[in-house]
Amino acid sequence: MPLRARITRHLPFVVVASSATLITADFAKIGLAVPGIEQYLGADQVDVQIVLSGYLLAFALSLAVAGRLGDLWSHKAMFVIGIAASTAGSVLCALAWSPLVLDIGRLVMGAAAGVVIAQTMSFIQLLYRGRARGHALGIYAAGIGITNAILPLATGALMTLGPPESAWRWIFWINVPPYALAIPATALLPARRRPTARGGFDLVGLALLGLATLGLMLPFVLTSTFGPGGWHWLWLALAAAAGAAFVRWELRATARGLPVVLNMTLLRSLPFRHGIFVGGAYFGAFQAALLMLLLYLQQGLHRTPVAAGLIVMAFTLGSALSSLRSGRLVHTHGTRVVTIGLTGVLVCTGLVAAATALPDRYGIPGLVIPLLVMGVFSGLVIAPNLTLVLRHVPAPQSGVAGALVQLMQRMGATAGVAIAMSIYHLTLAAGAATDGRTQHSLAFRNGMISVGFFVVCALVSSVLAGRGSRREENPVLY
Repeated sequence: MPLRARITRHLPFVVVASSATLITADFAKIGLAVPGIEQYLGADQVDVQIVLSGYLLAFALSLAVAGRLGDLWSHKAMFVIGIAASTAGSVLCALAWSPLVLDIGRLVMGAAAGVVIAQTMSFIQLLYRGRARGHALGIYAAGIGITNAILPLATGALMTLGPPESAWRWIFWINVPPYALAIPATALLPARRRPTARGGFDLVGLALLGLATLGLMLPFVLTSTFGPGGWHWLWLALAAAAGAAFVRWELRATARGLPVVLNMTLLRSLPFRHGIFVGGAYFGAFQAALLMLLLYLQQGLHRTPVAAGLIVMAFTLGSALSSLRSGRLVHTHGTRVVTIGLTGVLVCTGLVAAATALPDRYGIPGLVIPLLVMGVFSGLVIAPNLTLVLRHVPAPQSGVAGALVQLMQRMGATAGVAIAMSIYHLTLAAGAATDGRTQHSLAFRNGMISVGFFVVCALVSSVLAGRGSRREENPVLY
């Protein structure tokens, strides 16, 4: 294929992948803004929870709706709407004159992020097949890793240039130029003349799925505000009831030939079912680990935000480098790639936790080396698992299936972060150690126990997914 034709073919992927990587990096840099928001905008703990967890909740709730609208209407149009809303939300947050305005802007940004990410998965599913799709997902995962490593550092350096009272606003202003450039660049995206899916809009199914998502995520969102015990765990009962009602409604609608949110035959595939669980459990593990590590480095070892970010960069760079290759490896080795990656991550989780007990002179190298290796193994998990999941999804269901994958990841991340951070803060509150650093080290090691649990859950599910792939006769691949 001529060079010009190759460039033209891959330009749509460059547009959607670059936009999505910037959006996924939002949560990696928002922590830098929290001290300034509290000090200069007068935000309280509830406002901070909306800024952090409210964003994730809005993200998750918009995924399924946006994915289905893309399937029925236009992935390109939904992508443009998502980018435009992300730009508007960033401007609103940057100009916020009160905590309420900031909260509204963050909720808009979260909902818009769900719209963009749902369409990104659809475009990758529709643009590529087979090995090419695995390679594209590997590049996408590598881009996310590099962006998560560099953007927080660049933002932190930019914040030092202005007055302290307005420095936090740069967290949001930095989003505006690339988003503004992405809007005209969407002209390069393919526009389908007819929808990829047939049928109408299943409002009842979407409402039930939304209630199940809300009931499952809200208790973890509220844990840091109300503590590990309290009435907010009753929301899990709503999640169970709404989830059961959703499955029953979708099965009945399918039998009657009515529009559905999710083709339930997808859930009959063991690799698809276990694959989305692997994604959710693993996101709950590594996002909690990185967040606790940043806190430990700054509060326990008194490192600056930039120094802490440089140490954590070992993980993100290792993940980015291995992701470039892992998307192709999965086509020859299947679920074994994911299983090997999770096994390596589990071992490195123990090594990272143990490194906090090393003497000062060995502490930082003892963290950086296993973090780098952990990142390499992590690159064998995310992109290959996505490739294995999406290969069982037909094009008419690409939007909602991609949204379901992302939804499970956000649910896992919310649960994993809430559980690990609760253990971390409870250990600090107990104050059994004689000095602050030792107490922070103990808190980090205790929190890493929950990280290990999430990795074990993902590992078991990956093994079961591999067995399911071998049992299924003549699976339909896309």
